Amino acid sequence: MSDIKNLFRKLDDILHDMVKYSFTLGNWGRYTWIEIYIGYNGYGGKGFVVKPWKIYEFEHQKVCNSCFGDIYVSEYDRINRSYNIYTNDYISKVKENKKEIENIISNIETQAMYVYDITVDSYLDLLKNYSKVLIYFRRDIFDYNKIIEEIKNSIMFGQPINKVGPKDRLSYRFIALEEKEISKYGEESELSYPENYRFSFMIYEK
Repeated sequence: MSDIKNLFRKLDDILHDMVKYSFTLGNWGRYTWIEIYIGYNGYGGKGFVVKPWKIYEFEHQKVCNSCFGDIYVSEYDRINRSYNIYTNDYISKVKENKKEIENIISNIETQAMYVYDITVDSYLDLLKNYSKVLIYFRRDIFDYNKIIEEIKNSIMFGQPINKVGPKDRLSYRFIALEEKEISKYGEESELSYPENYRFSFMIYEK
């Protein structure tokens, strides 16, 4: 039971770190993804975003492969206990905030692996190969404090998924939701997406 409580605490920590990561990237951080591929001897991470000048195109087209830009790649070797992050310093915001970004990424990936392990052990079939984690964060406003306040009223909702994508099968997903009153007397409420941000943590089966 304590593992499950810690899992949701870690998810909350990841969400807060994704907010920091997003705002540290400035206009480059409106839409952010962190992808982690898990192997037997460690994992490889990758962070990518929507380029600021491509946001309108991304929001209005079904497919826009040219809309994405890479922020970093990382690699963790469990045998040698080595961890390296390589940032895309051609982006000025990344170069200016290199150390801070590296620290945030390291925190997110470490916590993501904890959430992955507990989720697989507690909710998924241990005989299957869950090889990828994908974390997504989107913000619709430029007010950091407003999003933090909104997060205080949010909860994490987890659910198994059986959805086949172009490469992998989405098996489990956590999303941030907000409880809103639908009765003027506060007797009824419903869960809905937060007004100014989106967050999801997804685990895929190979």
